[in-house]
Amino acid sequence: MNRVLLIVVVGLIFTAAAVGGLKTAMTPPAPQADAVDARMETRLQALGLTEEQLEDTIISGVEAFIARQQQAQREAQQQELRAAAENLRPASPDEDFIQGDESAEFSLIEYSDFECPFCKRFHDTASSFNANNDNLNRVYRHFPLPNHNPQAMQAAIGAECVGRELGTEAYWAFNDAYYAGTRSGGRGLEDQSVAELMVATGMSSEATESCLSDPEMQARVETMLDEGQRAGVSGTPGIFIRHNPTGQALRVPGAVPLPDLQGRFDSFAAQTGG
Repeated sequence: MNRVLLIVVVGLIFTAAAVGGLKTAMTPPAPQADAVDARMETRLQALGLTEEQLEDTIISGVEAFIARQQQAQREAQQQELRAAAENLRPASPDEDFIQGDESAEFSLIEYSDFECPFCKRFHDTASSFNANNDNLNRVYRHFPLPNHNPQAMQAAIGAECVGRELGTEAYWAFNDAYYAGTRSGGRGLEDQSVAELMVATGMSSEATESCLSDPEMQARVETMLDEGQRAGVSGTPGIFIRHNPTGQALRVPGAVPLPDLQGRFDSFAAQTGG
């Protein structure tokens, strides 16, 4: 038995054991086991291997097998993320309320839920990150989760109404105020309704009531949900940094702290020439 064949055999045994294939019933009776041991010892002597060397060979083979499997899994995950990023819609002043320079080289694109506690935590992080980087703008897209509705959907519609009626600055003022006041988890604002916050932001009561019941506004939010899902978002916050000249995108794994976010951005910018 040469080294390659031995590793293959061991790999098969390891795989079978992983799926529960090796059971006590497979253990040979004592006389047969003794005969197997004797033949193995003879074979080892013929190969010039000690038991310790055999053990090292087995361990090395198993470790190499595991490493290959893990690498294949990582590559598959990266390919999935790259494919998802290709479906990420770029920032557009016609469709998004862009915070910062519309022509910036990079965009921080968030798919968030107003009632998500992780989104609430990340909101201030994203604000600081955007303020700290002149070559970047920020886009907020709605991704209300079913378990946070109807409150999350109503808040998303409210934000869109404010933006359409009063513009980008008011849109972001509404977002900031909502995140500052929400109790999260679908429980809504602590001391006012979505409609009251819309009025406090500058909308009239009549316009607020009309817009909240406008099917077009809910359809706009649902379009963002669909876009996020096509980009691979399944939970919130779904965060991307997009290099606008090339369309390359970096997926950020959730509500990371500001230093982590900045470090990822710096590395990505260096790779893309930003």
